[in-house]
Amino acid sequence: MKRFYTSVLCFAVILSISIAAAPPAFAATASVQKKASIKAAVSTPQKLSIAYYTLQVNGQDIDLAGINIYTKGTTILVPLRKSAEALGFTLTWNPKTKSTELDNGTIKTSITVGSNAYAYTSSNAIGISEPITLGSAPIMIGGNTYIPITLYNILYNNPGTIQITDTSLNIKKPATTIKTGTGEAAL
Repeated sequence: MKRFYTSVLCFAVILSISIAAAPPAFAATASVQKKASIKAAVSTPQKLSIAYYTLQVNGQDIDLAGINIYTKGTTILVPLRKSAEALGFTLTWNPKTKSTELDNGTIKTSITVGSNAYAYTSSNAIGISEPITLGSAPIMIGGNTYIPITLYNILYNNPGTIQITDTSLNIKKPATTIKTGTGEAAL
């Protein structure tokens, strides 16, 4: 009987030691897990959501041919090629730099996938505007580059270029006019 009580006592001591040691180890593991989840939350970009808009230029629907429009937070992302070509831009893709140059003969810009810095210049002038951030860098989805639609407000230097309703995104391309006597094109 003495052996039985000694065995139970030894078992109880070992059990209590292991239980006493477990909470700090568990707490340390929980702390590491918590730090990892905080780090992941900080580095994880906002989710994209499909936005159910039609895309228009001067009120005319643009055929997106099954390509989506997305939102990222409050930023609306439109397919670059479809929107820019509808506005008369020529696009030149550089796969090495993942950048696209847009030029419509009056305005030109270069955008780079992953870089939230947008600038523009005259197609015929030297110099470039100061870079502007627009809430999201261009991204690629399924081989298509997406840009914030507000880039067109910047390119046309007009905050009224983009009109958004519940169902449509309309880019109003300014008419190009000739200034009398100067021969210069103006937007």
